[in-house]
Amino acid sequence: MSTFPQGNFTIVNDETGCCVRVRLGRSTDVSDWKRGTTYLQTVTEKPLLELGEADNSPATVWWFDTGDDSVERRPFNQIVSYAVGEYQNIGRHCVWLYTDALEEEKEKQRAARQFADRLDSMPEPLRERLGELIPADWKAQHAKKTAGELKLWQWLREIQERARAKVEAELEAWETDEEPLSDDQLDALEALRERELEYGFAWNAAQARDEALPEEPEWTEEEKALREEIAPRYEEIRAYAEEFIPEYEEPRLKDLELERQAKILADERHSWHENCVFLTFYGADGLGSMSKEHLSVLRAYLAGAAEEGIHPTPDAPGARTGMYGSGASRGRGSTYRWVYDGTYIYGADSGTVPSERTYWTDDNGYLVGKNKGGPGQTWTIAPWTPTPRPEARPFSLMLTGLFGPIGDFLRVFGI
Repeated sequence: MSTFPQGNFTIVNDETGCCVRVRLGRSTDVSDWKRGTTYLQTVTEKPLLELGEADNSPATVWWFDTGDDSVERRPFNQIVSYAVGEYQNIGRHCVWLYTDALEEEKEKQRAARQFADRLDSMPEPLRERLGELIPADWKAQHAKKTAGELKLWQWLREIQERARAKVEAELEAWETDEEPLSDDQLDALEALRERELEYGFAWNAAQARDEALPEEPEWTEEEKALREEIAPRYEEIRAYAEEFIPEYEEPRLKDLELERQAKILADERHSWHENCVFLTFYGADGLGSMSKEHLSVLRAYLAGAAEEGIHPTPDAPGARTGMYGSGASRGRGSTYRWVYDGTYIYGADSGTVPSERTYWTDDNGYLVGKNKGGPGQTWTIAPWTPTPRPEARPFSLMLTGLFGPIGDFLRVFGI
């Protein structure tokens, strides 16, 4: 009885106007060195399902998979995220509903991360207004606790920026010398210096943190030959490059100071928000070292955020929803098969979860499955037409809502 349209579509709640969206998981660089080789690798967190603005962005787009499930010998009938498949290499992910206790605990943890992310990415005016509530003595305690890590971070980053400035100055010296290197030689030297810097940065970081030191890369024959070719003139060029270093170093160090200020503010707010999340999901017992006055401020901060629509997943009865892999097998207490009758979206079968408990419901801004008959249960599914957008600056892509609050704090400093 499904009336899902063919192709891509959006899902909007008729009563609240909220749209079903996906928030892509963060990717973490876990690259490593081994036997002189750099292994580039990233780990990507699972995407999060949420209700939010119907802005027609790719994050709001879905499609209906009616392909045959060879295991259960029936159509999949999955609501699959367009954005996950388009922007992340983690396979297809679709909307799941589950009531299993273990999965509910996992969802609680994901909901906690999602709430922290919402707090971190609140609009700047609200961030400034609520930030005035954070006690000065708590800020001082946090600064004292994180001073060592901040000092290490600044030391490593300053080394990196000074080193890169020296490389840029060296390349200009080779280029403007009376006997300049050719364009091909300059390109090869730039690539070589980049490999040397990467190794040096990794070595410094490992030594500073008392970790295993990376092995030196295996240099290619071309790189060895280039070193031998420039060796006789290297000292002369290095002396000549000294006059160019301030030109490159000063703006880099100036930008680094802005980066440091942004990091201090971001780390402070994120730590405060982690306390807010812990209080919300696990209670005050786990914050035993926090004073009653600070707990009171946490509650006031949370109340202020809630007034602006930033609140955690409610503990109201209802089956949890979330994003999970399209190819995973359904277990007891979970389902990914859906029906849309033009008004309601609900489970397509009762094999794992009774269908009457699966009606999609906008419950205070979060998508849950409930029994039919309550508010927030009517939905409109409409074909999606991409919105033509003007050409954007590359940096602006970092600030979209699709990947979360990357760069939000840098906005404060006009970057």
